Amino acid sequence: MALARSVPLVVLLLLGGALPDAARAHGRFPEAHQLVLHPTDDAILGVATTFGLVLTDDGGASWRWVCRPVMGVQLTEDPPFRMLADGTILGATFDGLSVGEPGGCAWAFAGEPLEGSVVIDAALAPDDPTVAYALTSDGGAENGVFRSDDGGASWAPTGPPVGAILFERIRVAPSDPERIYLSGVRPATVAEPERAGFVHRSEDGGASWEELPFALGDGERNVLLLGVDPADPDTLYARTVPQRERTDVPERLIRSQDGGATWETVLEVGEVTGLTFLGGVLHVGARPSPADGRGGLWRAGEAGL
Repeated sequence: MALARSVPLVVLLLLGGALPDAARAHGRFPEAHQLVLHPTDDAILGVATTFGLVLTDDGGASWRWVCRPVMGVQLTEDPPFRMLADGTILGATFDGLSVGEPGGCAWAFAGEPLEGSVVIDAALAPDDPTVAYALTSDGGAENGVFRSDDGGASWAPTGPPVGAILFERIRVAPSDPERIYLSGVRPATVAEPERAGFVHRSEDGGASWEELPFALGDGERNVLLLGVDPADPDTLYARTVPQRERTDVPERLIRSQDGGATWETVLEVGEVTGLTFLGGVLHVGARPSPADGRGGLWRAGEAGL
């Protein structure tokens, strides 16, 4: 989603589990995990939750619920959603790219070349909200980035497959649509017993990629891109994710100012829940860790980070 339309995203940084108790019948505690924004109409948005997708087209005066089975979403996954200019909704799921008609009443999985693929993330082109990208990630050799120029009706690879690695995130620079970033890991193997983080950078719209290694810290298992500075395609932000058993390891908000080549730690919290820019100022949402309680909404000061 375009970082320029960022005001509603602050709500996402603050959202907790205050949703109807009746939703517990669907197997998981009710919790919101994403605001799904329309790229041009502020009255149209959705809230992705553990019990499905809740949509409004009147700025929140009324809402309608789309359950997980209708979208083809498994109970155990919380896929990211994106909304195109005509209201079409894209859901990146383990079973493929789920495409919903405007309003969310009818859904179907995209056909080839995405059919049956693990689609881990999706993004919109910042200069054209009819253009979308889908990122596949099942560890196979055909993993890569796919682009749709017709509102999600058809898809084609942006270039050759990127390789047998586990991608997690795709982000497009708001100030340069040709600059695309990916992040993820190479799992541990017998030959390489340590997980290896990475960031991939493309400067030609995904036709070619440069891999930039990312050094995971002690007790960390992944690096997840959060966003690219709306004015600078070389400045990007990510979060590190600790190993599940390492409750003593905080998440780090990290920043790169050279296109992903080097990184610095900006903030350490229990969990980074979201990131947005308001008037060019960075805002970060966080949940507290059991150890230090450093949650809430964090804002960069006048002196920067």
